[in-house]
Amino acid sequence: MVERLRDDLRQTGDRNGGVSGSPPTDGGRPRRRIVFNETVCVIQTFRKTDYVRRPDPNATFLHLNNKVKRIIRQELNEFKRDEMLVHEKSFANTVFH
Repeated sequence: MVERLRDDLRQTGDRNGGVSGSPPTDGGRPRRRIVFNETVCVIQTFRKTDYVRRPDPNATFLHLNNKVKRIIRQELNEFKRDEMLVHEKSFANTVFH
């Protein structure tokens, strides 16, 4: 899967911006360079006066006690450790709570 993503980046890197491979300079791995897309997209958003950014006062997460929070964290950590698919080299980056 990772190799396929790298191949996709190499194939589309120059046209769409991103990382592309260059010929090797020392007979080893190809040099990598970053190419930025010339197109800048500006997307309009709402003003903070247009909507309320505060959480709902009745939201469940605001009313959890410490025991329930601990149980949820434990379940999340078990899932991350035992079930979540993570590349072996990326496992060190997995955050446990």
